[in-house]
Amino acid sequence: MWLVVVWIYHLAHANLAGSDIVKSLKVFGIAWLFFASVSLIYMNHYGVGREFYHWNILDGVIAFTVVGLANGLLYRRVMGMAQKNAEPAEIDS
Repeated sequence: MWLVVVWIYHLAHANLAGSDIVKSLKVFGIAWLFFASVSLIYMNHYGVGREFYHWNILDGVIAFTVVGLANGLLYRRVMGMAQKNAEPAEIDS
């Protein structure tokens, strides 16, 4: 799941405003909303108590925030090294 959210960030970061951390938190916030909605659907479907849902949402807030911050701090460093080490493409004619 984290890899998919980072991939979405990779595709969307050029079109978002703010610093890398703010951009990352925007994308991870939207992913958290999706996570919360799916959790609510499961809670209603299986009749799990509200307390479980609240702990699940709190866990999601903590996890998505930590990974979003880490992504915002590390993305440019990791992708910068990947772009720096990439060999230029050769065009055969």
